[in-house]
Amino acid sequence: PAFVVPLVFTLSPTGNRMLLQGSFIEVVTTSTAAVIGIAALSAGISGWMRHRATTIERLLLIAAAVLLFLPQPAAMLSGAAVAGIVVTIHWRR
Repeated sequence: PAFVVPLVFTLSPTGNRMLLQGSFIEVVTTSTAAVIGIAALSAGISGWMRHRATTIERLLLIAAAVLLFLPQPAAMLSGAAVAGIVVTIHWRR
């Protein structure tokens, strides 16, 4: 996280929300997306959630993490949706 999170506020002008600049809702939304992105990236790289993740799950989680690190609403929603779908499928399996 120490190396990945700084990318969030350098990728886009709206990334300064990670530096607590902006409205409360914007700061919370961007920070929550970064936390979920870190969790998705770590699950994708390690290959483990509840049990061993498949290769497709791992790739989708890494893609979701990249989307979650982009501080634009459409990208964050897409990343959260992909991560949520993968986690749901994984837990049901």
